Amino acid sequence: MRKNPFQYGRPVQDPNDFFGREEETRSIYRQILASNSVSLIGERKIGKTSLLLHIIHPQNLIRYKISSRKILMFYVDISSLSLSRSSDLFRKLLECISEKTIDYVKMDTDLLLEKEYIDFQRFEEIVAKINDNNQKIVFLLDEFEKISRLKKGDIFSNLRYLAQMYDIVFVVSTLRDLTSLFEEKRFSTSPFFNIFTKYQLRGLDESASRDLVTVTFEREGITIDPSVADSIVRFSGSNPFFLKLSCYFYFERMVCGSQVFDNDLRSFLQQEFESHHRYNWSHLSGNEQAALLNIIKDGNTIDFFAERSLERKGYISKGESESYITSESFQRFLEDILDSHSRAFIALETHIIDIGSRDDLTESDMNALREAASEIERQKLYIDNLRAPVFEIIGYLELEMRKFNKNVLETALGADWLKDAMDRKTREEIEGRLLKAEKRNRNFQNPENPLDYAILENIRNIITRRNNWDHYFSKYFENKNVLEVKMQEIIDVRNRVAHFHSIHFNEAVIVVQNILWMLIHIRKRI
Repeated sequence: MRKNPFQYGRPVQDPNDFFGREEETRSIYRQILASNSVSLIGERKIGKTSLLLHIIHPQNLIRYKISSRKILMFYVDISSLSLSRSSDLFRKLLECISEKTIDYVKMDTDLLLEKEYIDFQRFEEIVAKINDNNQKIVFLLDEFEKISRLKKGDIFSNLRYLAQMYDIVFVVSTLRDLTSLFEEKRFSTSPFFNIFTKYQLRGLDESASRDLVTVTFEREGITIDPSVADSIVRFSGSNPFFLKLSCYFYFERMVCGSQVFDNDLRSFLQQEFESHHRYNWSHLSGNEQAALLNIIKDGNTIDFFAERSLERKGYISKGESESYITSESFQRFLEDILDSHSRAFIALETHIIDIGSRDDLTESDMNALREAASEIERQKLYIDNLRAPVFEIIGYLELEMRKFNKNVLETALGADWLKDAMDRKTREEIEGRLLKAEKRNRNFQNPENPLDYAILENIRNIITRRNNWDHYFSKYFENKNVLEVKMQEIIDVRNRVAHFHSIHFNEAVIVVQNILWMLIHIRKRI
């Protein structure tokens, strides 16, 4: 059986299988020689790990005339470490040092490794001894964002001090810019992030992309048609992971006798790419998502900063008159998103048009629903702008549900309805909010409706409480499971919006549909 030469699930270890990145490689070596630390930023599976391994490979050190005797380089995958305190990181770095040092430095390093706890001062002593031997230290720290798992010690101050006081260089790889990744208060003010020269790693250039395809096949004694190579590059884009994945399955087809890159293979690959596209999409900012959808729709975006960011990341390129998506597969993914938006809104619009003929909704209900739907449709390409209309319509539902619950329970139970309608936990939560409001406002007056301090979770629990449901609310909603699912969907989105998290267009549409369902049911004339 012929071995498939395209391996797409692991980083490149052999320099012969590494294509492109010549300028990035030279630039990083130059920074290392100048004792400047480097921040390597790039999307998931863009090739950050492969580049770090390429930098440290002995064959490349010889090729670029980097002395492995004067410069000690160590690769560390931070994600593979169990980190809870700074000592855990220092231990791993010392283990690396022990493998490449000799004589008294190795002996002192090994003695220190025998200790249960390694403090910063002892680690610094080892660094100083290596520098005294006229040796530079370079740590290539992959998936550096995982260092946030350290809960004790000021690791960033320690690393900054080392980089400033000793001949030690850090080359770190992350998904996002360091300052945006470490936004916790204990990290965000650290001057550590100012010591780095930034490199945004994008996909391979066109020449390297073609070489990855054609040269790898040629090594197997296979010459593929140039049009096929073009099709693979256009479909996959410049991300080496997607290129290798496409080539892997094309090779499997060739072994079986087919040499065409046809629509069947494209459809199959689209399914393989789907989860990766979805992950990348979910990790773009709302402005970047909106810019991509505008480019799909109109060929351009007016958001210069989002456009520039997407170009740096390799998602788009600029033509003479308009921008375009660099991967045919990712373009299909974006077109599907736009299509799903259209279908979701058509379904909502049908419901909204129908409400004008209903006599079981109030004028206020209809206006609130129409306004929410209109604003959501207007903001469909601007994800971050969806929060306001969604929060507003959820707030409207909350007010109406409070009044509805009070009316139903007061009618059934009389003046003492509050005492009998809820469990102790729900009552304590509502009374707690009342008490806080009273403490904040010296002129506080108790509300007419005690449920004015109930949130949707409290309202749901009151409705679905067994006695309440059986005797008072089942006649309105009929199916408890449907009610609970719809309310939970609304609550989940409400919580995310309240904490300033983005929501997707389809989620906004579902919220309005669920609120329409709720309002229709609470307006029933029983």
